[in-house]
Amino acid sequence: MLKYLCILLFLNIISAQNNYCIEYDHLLHDTRDKYGVSWKVYNKLVTNENESITYVRSVDTTFILGENDIIEQQASNYSQSDYKNVKKQISFSRTIFPKYNLSDSIYKINWEIKGESKKILGYTCQLARGSLRGRTYSAYFTTEIPIKNGPQKFDGLPGLILEVVSDDKCVFFQAKSITQTSEKIENIYLDKPLISWNTFSKSYKKFFDKMENYKPSEDETYSIQNRTVEYYFESN
Repeated sequence: MLKYLCILLFLNIISAQNNYCIEYDHLLHDTRDKYGVSWKVYNKLVTNENESITYVRSVDTTFILGENDIIEQQASNYSQSDYKNVKKQISFSRTIFPKYNLSDSIYKINWEIKGESKKILGYTCQLARGSLRGRTYSAYFTTEIPIKNGPQKFDGLPGLILEVVSDDKCVFFQAKSITQTSEKIENIYLDKPLISWNTFSKSYKKFFDKMENYKPSEDETYSIQNRTVEYYFESN
């Protein structure tokens, strides 16, 4: 019995050592109206060919993206933002609704692989084009790391995605480091009932409409978003 336990422990250690940790610079800047958002953060993806977790950390910085677009933010520690089953392409995350978590299985991107290539962090990367909920993207992936994953919901290519840029230039990811790690990957989002993306978007639309008609007091401020990397619902 002890022999089998030792073998199992050894296999788990070997499996964990096959995990990759990729840190990305991530910029989101969508200020065409009051329903967008701006941030500059670090994304940390811990992944293998089966599953992954993503962490996000804001940086203490002021960045200027236009004549009137001056963004200030304070640094934070890394916090987990999602878990993904890479094989099945199912993403799990928190929502604004405290009683439920999100299980999103319908975000698959239909990529078209192009002939262009470039080097990122010493890896040869190939261009692909695809759309995800309201935006069209260019993504560069490398088959030198044959994991069909990337930052947030960008996955499904025959290699690791190291760069993503939206056509409207509002969304940007670029890998700044790649290391191997023994960090554990675990789905923490099974502690609450799960809702689908369709249920979430319909519920969020009701919340959005309610907040649009909300009248704050003079000393009260609030913001409501319809889009980050994804559009939460289709505009009328």
